[in-house]
Amino acid sequence: MSRRKPQLVADQEPERIWCLALADGSVRESLNHLHVRAFVETGVATADSYILRIGETTWHRLGDHPLWADVAPRVSTVAFTQPVAVDPGVQAHDVRAATPRMQALWQEQREVTQAKLQANAVQEDHGRLLQTLSLACGVIGLICVGDIIVFTCSIGLAFMLLVALVRLTSLWLIWRIMR
Repeated sequence: MSRRKPQLVADQEPERIWCLALADGSVRESLNHLHVRAFVETGVATADSYILRIGETTWHRLGDHPLWADVAPRVSTVAFTQPVAVDPGVQAHDVRAATPRMQALWQEQREVTQAKLQANAVQEDHGRLLQTLSLACGVIGLICVGDIIVFTCSIGLAFMLLVALVRLTSLWLIWRIMR
């Protein structure tokens, strides 16, 4: 199949004898019946458009003109006897409306699920609160241990104990994060 545009040879082209007035008010001039058919097929012109033979003065409604029989869009006479499945693997099933009993079961299940979700949300909120409190207690405990070390030991020993405490704490936090 060629992708080139069809070209009309001037010797074989039908005579251009028509003017076509479209619904938007524009007028297309020097058309042959193939051009008029193309306008009708694309929906630019309809039976309510007006046509005029070049050289005449009277416009005629295209749907009432004898040319309409030649350029009118063709009506498909194909009728489907059975609906065709979109996919050959798809099987047709009758879908029926939900009974009141099924709707009641769905509503009950919906309520149970909402209650579970709300209970989980409350537990998560309590868990976050406890995590925050434990973190605060841990920080306060480290500060207290550091104060005890600083006030009871010599400066050098206190510095070494604080460095060891910070390193052990950081290792513990990294271990918790990686786990």
